[in-house]
Amino acid sequence: MRLPVIVSLSICASLVAVGAAADNAFPLGFDQAVERTLLHAPELERSAARIAEADAARKQARGNLMPSLHGVLSASRSNNPLNVFGAKLSQGQADFGDFGADEFNPADPGVLSIRPDGLNSPDAHNNFGSQLEVDIPVYNGGKVRGLVKTAGYFLKAARQGDRYAHQQVLFAVLKSYEGVHAAQAFVDVAEHAARAADSYVAMTRKMYDHGLVSKSDRLRAEVNQGNVQLRLSTARSHLETARERLRILAGIDDKRLPETTDRVSVQMPTQSLDELKQAALEQNPGIAAMRHKLDASRAKIDVAQAQYLPNLNLMLRQEWNGESSLDGNASYTIGGQVTWNLLDFGARAGAVDKARAASQAAMADTRKAQEDLQLQVDRIWRQARLADERVRVQEKAVTQAREAERLERLRYQQGLSTLTQLLAAQAALDKARAELVAAHYQQVMQRAGLLLATGGLEREAFSVEPRAGEPACKDCFQ
Repeated sequence: MRLPVIVSLSICASLVAVGAAADNAFPLGFDQAVERTLLHAPELERSAARIAEADAARKQARGNLMPSLHGVLSASRSNNPLNVFGAKLSQGQADFGDFGADEFNPADPGVLSIRPDGLNSPDAHNNFGSQLEVDIPVYNGGKVRGLVKTAGYFLKAARQGDRYAHQQVLFAVLKSYEGVHAAQAFVDVAEHAARAADSYVAMTRKMYDHGLVSKSDRLRAEVNQGNVQLRLSTARSHLETARERLRILAGIDDKRLPETTDRVSVQMPTQSLDELKQAALEQNPGIAAMRHKLDASRAKIDVAQAQYLPNLNLMLRQEWNGESSLDGNASYTIGGQVTWNLLDFGARAGAVDKARAASQAAMADTRKAQEDLQLQVDRIWRQARLADERVRVQEKAVTQAREAERLERLRYQQGLSTLTQLLAAQAALDKARAELVAAHYQQVMQRAGLLLATGGLEREAFSVEPRAGEPACKDCFQ
């Protein structure tokens, strides 16, 4: 009598857990899950930061093409002869006395050897200066424009990376949402199996009481009931884990676990395999980002080569100098400078070679990624077609297994079959239903994976319909 009691207690505990889970669940639509995930996904935050960083780099590079204005305020007090004389000249206050004119005596034969104290040992002098300077870059060999182009390509790459991140997040939401859906379908299959196991126990007990079957049949039915109940508990545990994963992904603070309310389907692309491969090369945002980075590496070669050319810059300066901060002598300076590095013993050549090597590596990485993408599209396309075929086969298998189980049940009730054969028929039905659930999940995910590879995984690619109380795997029980 221990086994029936244990099974009954297990069933009661499972029913209590199911009731608690139902009270602790809340409905979550697919669009709602997508919106919530897009609001806080770390991948999107990271891609947004990369766009901002690339945009700032482009602004910085563009700014180097424009004139710059500098303002300087200074104050000093010094008795250094050079500083004192320079300050007086800047202030327009220098006189002959500063040269020691009061100590000059033409009649003295040694007048030329006299060291005037006013010039060599002046009193401390104050100087307050203010200055505005405009630096105008005229020509730098194309270095700055090359940096602007490089930054622009990196910005394009970051935007493509953001688009790819959005598609990856959308794929992750679909995977998690359909994971909950599939887990619920497995629970439904397990519950049907549990009800069938319960009916077998009731049937064998009744037949045993009438002397139609042996006690071993009754015990075997009860053991089967316990095993099926264990599978049901395992399926429910997996469902709770899948719901928790979806809750975390969607950033739901509510401790209640989500319950999927929509049925999501993805249409199989109608293009041929060759057309899909070409579309992937043209539209996949990850590949597009790599191509922009390749363009940036080529622009860096131009930046390195610009070091061989001269630089020309102009300068306009207006300054005021005085003994106090309230007055000052105005002066201006206009100048230009040409610099040209004529010899550096291979430093510039090394920079150019380094940029070219980096560009070649980027080209090889891009070509490798394109080849891998074509193989990926080929593999996913074939797997998607196999998934469609698997769904059709498993739907037929469920229909046949259900009929086989029904016939085997009738044969057993009439004493024409054994319990072992009946349990085998039920196990085949459970297996067919479970494989149909897995086939539906693979069908959706393979199609979505194909759209992700070809760059077409957008929200419009999904067809969403409310389940309206239907079982997660409606085809499993028709």
